[in-house]
Amino acid sequence: MATDVIWIFTLLILSHATFLYSFSPESHYSRRINAHLLIGDPESALKDVRLGLSHYPDAYPLHFLYVKILAAIKDEREMMKAWSTIAEKFPNKAYHQELLEEIAWAIVNKGAKTSALAVKAISLLAASITQDARGLPILIEAMTDSNTAIRAMGVDLASHFGDQMLKEKIIKLFHTENNFEVRLNLAKSIGTCYLEELIPVAIKRLADRGTSPEEIQSLIQSIASINECIDHNTLVDLSHSNRATLRLLASECIGQLNLIEEADLLLPLLKDSNYSVRVSAIKGIGSFKKEKIGGKKVVNLILDAAKGGDHFVGIAAGFSLLLLGSQEGRVFLTRCLKSDIALVRSVAAGAISASGPYGIDIAREMIDHHTDPFVRANLALGLIGQRVEVEKGCQAIEALFKISKENWMWKRVASFESLQKSDLRHNSLVPNFPEIASYAVHLDLLNVLAICDYEGALTTIKDYLFQKKWEITSIAAEMLLGEGDENAVLIIRKLLDDTNPRVRLDAALTLAVWGHDYTVLPVLIELYEKGDKLTRIKILEAVGRLGDSSTLPFLMSELQNSSQTLRVIAAACILMSVSH
Repeated sequence: MATDVIWIFTLLILSHATFLYSFSPESHYSRRINAHLLIGDPESALKDVRLGLSHYPDAYPLHFLYVKILAAIKDEREMMKAWSTIAEKFPNKAYHQELLEEIAWAIVNKGAKTSALAVKAISLLAASITQDARGLPILIEAMTDSNTAIRAMGVDLASHFGDQMLKEKIIKLFHTENNFEVRLNLAKSIGTCYLEELIPVAIKRLADRGTSPEEIQSLIQSIASINECIDHNTLVDLSHSNRATLRLLASECIGQLNLIEEADLLLPLLKDSNYSVRVSAIKGIGSFKKEKIGGKKVVNLILDAAKGGDHFVGIAAGFSLLLLGSQEGRVFLTRCLKSDIALVRSVAAGAISASGPYGIDIAREMIDHHTDPFVRANLALGLIGQRVEVEKGCQAIEALFKISKENWMWKRVASFESLQKSDLRHNSLVPNFPEIASYAVHLDLLNVLAICDYEGALTTIKDYLFQKKWEITSIAAEMLLGEGDENAVLIIRKLLDDTNPRVRLDAALTLAVWGHDYTVLPVLIELYEKGDKLTRIKILEAVGRLGDSSTLPFLMSELQNSSQTLRVIAAACILMSVSH
């Protein structure tokens, strides 16, 4: 009983305190100001907050509302002055999350409205990365922007957001968009967002003769990645279609989703007149690793299907026969490795790597004797993946760094991914896109050397950083970069003390963006003061990728920079830091 009385008494005291606070001297101003903001009248709110501050200059709630109002009317200069006043009067509240978000979102929203493509793209990226509901209007507006590059980026980022409103917008755009690049991203979003309702429309588009090969590939990959999206009867209809793209879809669904119970549908596709369909069917039927299908020996079916086929049919046959333990697989792939066409050689090496333990013997033999450094590097990746001949594999990768100065890329051909010389085209959102994509591939391979603890890794990394300046923007990092292994981080850290300032800078940027290494923050901030505008952009973006709250004072100071690009990047970094 006594405990109950004490508890009731405590509640009365707390409620009394709340009652008194709600009628604090400045509270009537706060209520009026919030009412103005609620009905979308920031101008009246501004008059009231200034009047309130003239009477109660030490009331933090009014100072906060002042910042909020200035953010609403997009007056950056006065907003930053108001924040400086808070930092002076209330230093313990200057970096509160809610306050900083108001300021940063104001700058990002303003950046999203600018005509400058780079600034708009950074604002769009910030809206996506934060996964904050306040970013939704920016993403929705981007998907209908007059600039096709922004529309394409908007669709791509929105597809990773997971919001129902954005999904509905993507579905609507899928029916109306005509631009090639945007349509490609819409096709990819079917799989990313799991948009089963678009599959019937996507199948119709696959049957359309006007659909580009790139869009066909994206649509097929998306549909085939969604489990149980196509039933048996639909697969039967697709596999018997007079359109090669629909037969290819049937084959890819059966193979990628491992639908062994539908394997019989692949049998007529093994001799399809279209090489892509035949390649897919051969690879799919081999991946089941069944001795017989439909009462027929699979090895004989594949050998029969490969007759009269092109190089890529031969590669698919060789791959499947390797999985089935047939020596004929080695014959097919060895023949393709000796082709006069570099693409065929690289794809064959990629297929051997993809076969895992089944390709070890042929990879061991060919890595010693083949003269094509790209073939040797692809074979090396397969051997390293199996933890076989690791030293020899690392030597082959190191040799490629020394021999080849061209741009590189990962390319998927005939369902096999391989390392090749780049044929990538310009991307309007990412300046020097082929070079930057190549940089990302080089980092992938440097990471392999580091993971293997290869003794030549440090020299290879240093030489590459010395030859190539860090050009990866925040947009490119989101699109292209993975994450560096701990061994790679430890190796690159040694370069922070290098006497060459450019190697030191690029090592710090690599550690921040690729290695997520927080220890480089002091180095980056030190180098920021000495850098030109381009260097500062790179450093700011690197700081943002780390998202560390200790950088907030530095980032807030950059919100007063004369460059809108730097201000928007700093604001995006603040949002990432406070959300962490």
